[in-house]
Amino acid sequence: MTNAPSQQDHNGEAVAVHGFEARSLWYSLMQEIAAELAAFPELQHCMRCSAPTFQMLSIRAGTAAHSCEIPVPVCVPCSREIPFVTVGRSHRPWAIVSILTLALISAAAGVWPLVTLLLGLIVVVPIFVPTARRMTIAERNSRLEGLLRRTPVFNYLQLNVPGFHLELPLKLRSYISINVDHVKAFRASLREYRQLKVLVSNYDLQRSEIDSRLFNMLITRTRSLAAAVLNRADVREAIALRVDCAILPGRRLEFAVFGDPDDSHPLRQQLVVDLRQTPPIGVRWPVIFSFQFANPAGCETANVEKLNTSLFGWPRIDDEQTIAEAACRFFGVTPDPSAPLLTTADCCSWGAVAPLTDSLVADFSDLLLLEGRQEEAIAVLEEAIARTSGSELLLHKLAWLLGHVNQLERGAAVCQQLMERFPEYSAGWGLLASLQLQMKRPVDAEHTLYAAPKNRRSADFWITSAEVAAALEKTDLAITFLNVAILKNLACVPAYMKQAELFADTGMFDRALHNMEIVERLRPPAPEQISLKSRILLDLNRIQDAIDTLTQGLDVFPDEPFLQFLRADLLLATGKPAMALEDCQAILRRAPDFSAAHELEALIHLETDDPESAVAAAELAMQSDKASPRAWYARGIARLQMQQVELSVDDLEVACRMAPHEMRQRYALARARLAGGETEMAVSELDNLLGSHPHSSDALVFRGFLHIALGNSDLAGRDFQRASELSPRLVSALYGLAVVKRMAGEFPAALQLLDAALQIDPTDEGCLLDRARLLATKDDLNAATRDLDAVLENDPDFLPALLSRARIRLHLGKLDDARRDFDEILKQEPESTEALIGRSVLSEQSGDTESAENDLQKATEHSPGDSDKIEIARLLIRAEIAHQNEQFEDAVGICSQALEIDPENYDARRERARAWWYSDCFVEALDDYQFLIDRAEHPSCELLCCRGGIYNELGEFELALQDLESSRQIAMLESISILPWILSSLGRTFTALERWADAEAAFSECLRLGHNSPWFHYYRGLFFIARQDLSNAAKCFRQALSTPRKLPPSKRARAQAFLNKNGQ
Repeated sequence: MTNAPSQQDHNGEAVAVHGFEARSLWYSLMQEIAAELAAFPELQHCMRCSAPTFQMLSIRAGTAAHSCEIPVPVCVPCSREIPFVTVGRSHRPWAIVSILTLALISAAAGVWPLVTLLLGLIVVVPIFVPTARRMTIAERNSRLEGLLRRTPVFNYLQLNVPGFHLELPLKLRSYISINVDHVKAFRASLREYRQLKVLVSNYDLQRSEIDSRLFNMLITRTRSLAAAVLNRADVREAIALRVDCAILPGRRLEFAVFGDPDDSHPLRQQLVVDLRQTPPIGVRWPVIFSFQFANPAGCETANVEKLNTSLFGWPRIDDEQTIAEAACRFFGVTPDPSAPLLTTADCCSWGAVAPLTDSLVADFSDLLLLEGRQEEAIAVLEEAIARTSGSELLLHKLAWLLGHVNQLERGAAVCQQLMERFPEYSAGWGLLASLQLQMKRPVDAEHTLYAAPKNRRSADFWITSAEVAAALEKTDLAITFLNVAILKNLACVPAYMKQAELFADTGMFDRALHNMEIVERLRPPAPEQISLKSRILLDLNRIQDAIDTLTQGLDVFPDEPFLQFLRADLLLATGKPAMALEDCQAILRRAPDFSAAHELEALIHLETDDPESAVAAAELAMQSDKASPRAWYARGIARLQMQQVELSVDDLEVACRMAPHEMRQRYALARARLAGGETEMAVSELDNLLGSHPHSSDALVFRGFLHIALGNSDLAGRDFQRASELSPRLVSALYGLAVVKRMAGEFPAALQLLDAALQIDPTDEGCLLDRARLLATKDDLNAATRDLDAVLENDPDFLPALLSRARIRLHLGKLDDARRDFDEILKQEPESTEALIGRSVLSEQSGDTESAENDLQKATEHSPGDSDKIEIARLLIRAEIAHQNEQFEDAVGICSQALEIDPENYDARRERARAWWYSDCFVEALDDYQFLIDRAEHPSCELLCCRGGIYNELGEFELALQDLESSRQIAMLESISILPWILSSLGRTFTALERWADAEAAFSECLRLGHNSPWFHYYRGLFFIARQDLSNAAKCFRQALSTPRKLPPSKRARAQAFLNKNGQ
């Protein structure tokens, strides 16, 4: 709500306001006339006879309060005739009738012709001698007005200015030189009459921007001092004085007195002393006025003529200068366009001379408030109210001021007094409602507004109504009230601004932006306007436009720290921390105690991985009473980055207590709990967060992964599903669902989800790695390699992807490629034992024994206590390579060497069993698998599946069935990834037992799971042979032979033989 009602609402100021408006109207008309005069051609047509002429006459005209001189075209002969003069010439042609009558009488009487001639001359001569012709002033003015109506300028003024009339002396002004600038002469002629013959230029008044109230007080004071002179003077003593006053820039006031009595007279001396004690007035351009006064004895013509001297006794002013310009030269002053017009010193000095008007008292309190002198501002208003019994303006102002300084109860009491004395003053009711709203009593405020009088409800009243409705969450009603305020005042900027805020809060960002565009057209930019527009643009996801708006605002308000702070925040959000830091540092140079800037600086340091600087900046922010939870949040995150988990938790707990519903801080606390190993506490923090922000997709995803860590895959699935529904394009939610599906053995569903996630973000490392693992389990090693290549294309140094790709390349026999991967790993992590062992084996394979020994030695040096493990790992890699090269006997031998070092080594015995199997030594393979099963406390599904496969090879199908069924049951609970291998072996067993339906079901399930093993295709081919479906059998055998993994040589030979035999 504004701090005071407009001046038009106060009867005490009505006269002054009316005068001001009249001057404004007159000045506007004069500006239009000046524009017309500027376009005057030199050659005109006489307004009386229409003859071409260059000559112009000045005609003074105006109203009771204003006048000006306007040039009109009149030729020289016409200017000497009525109505331009009051005395004209007449030749009396009617006298000829008398002469003819006399001649006829003389002829009839026989009078001598000479006598007749003499009598005729006496009568005829006056005919040719012009005689004076007189007319009254009223007749002359009437005739002149008739002529002037023919000129567009005077006709326009008569139509548009009430009370317009001519001001004509007995003799009109002489000709205007054709070299005179008509516009400048016209402006210099403008006069405004005030009080007792006060003459002042309206043009200068407008340009000076003088406070009209102080100017009227100056005129009144001058008049009262003149009246004092007249009252003290002897009635027989002639008093005829003129006071010239110059109000000059720099708060300088100059007076000069002319006339009778002379300088030595005590009354005149006292007048000069009193005038010089007049307080100054602030102006930006000189204002010169003249004031004349006289008593009856001084009104004699001789005395009055003495007053007709130039202003201040100046020499004649050049045609090129106005009076104000001459004053600047004479007094040595310079116009000051930025000079303050009203100060507290002005109000104090003028208040000591005469009581201030209500509006001046109100402005005086505003000036004191701007200087931080709140108690003095209140005292000024209370004193004025006590002196004048209180006007509605002053009571309103006092109530507003008390509310502004947070004395709400006292302000409400003044409002009650205002409403009792002026019950129809609706602005008082609106102010009371505003104070009640500030006291957190919106319901009382609503009742106050409903009880307010229906008439004279201003735009401010409806803005307050909207604020109350918004506080009561009646947003639609608030917007309606603001529409009423705008209808009351189409240029009501606060209404447009408040409505824009409500539109933004309710998601109507386009309408909010439209309101801000209207505000920009109505007034120059202001900081709060720029910040609101940038917020709306940010809501529209037009971040760069928001930054540009703030940048333009800083061009206008370079020292406005809040705008620079907003820009720094947006620059940080758009990944420009360096530019954001520059803004923060600029703010802190001007305002070192700006705690929000310290907090933002801490967040910037976090973004640039400088946690120590972040801690320092956050602690500087904490020294301020205005520090927000962001300071503790920033220090908590910084300490988390510095591995100070307990301190981080402490800081983040403080931040969460200060702002319990702030999502980012609660989320960070959950991260800190997790880093401290408190997974269940982290879940609890996320439960609290989601209680207040149930639609936070990121929090749901985070909690979902924590549920996975705690083994609650069902709860995790529900969180991921809910997050995916809220944000269908959230990659992390789809990835989480894929993990849950993979854990449940639903590989096709998991792959489908990962495919969908990678369509949204093809570079997501987590999704690519997980898909590569799933593809590897399907034996689709080439596709798995492509995914790992994609990861490394975006991040060539990503170690997990490099290790995975190196292993796959080893399995595929791509030894050179695997060697390059190991080289890249060792560049980043020279102590990687797995990479050193792998490269050592590959160097040995290529004959570079020196490099192989160096790498092996380094691996041993890094782990001197694990030399046996390192040797076994090296032998297993050699066995893998031998297996890939189908050197199965060598693979068996290498694995046997490893078992000599550690007979219980699981990997070595399993790898040897596989080599026995591929070399068709099934009994030896069975012995190794049996050894592993006997040593295991609980046989794994993988070992049972392998033993079941060997039983199939040996024709022991019932034994195979027992192992494979047991393996399937265990896999469903523990290791679902091996299920396709189990099902393909079961299909082979059911085929041998001629359980066709079971065999077909097992193979169909393998297809559903997307299994691409050569064993699956081979066993399925055998099924089709048994069913006499040779065409499908051939297809299966071709697929078995084309997969990256290879079947044992004997099985490849059988498949190829079948294809050859059947012409495939």
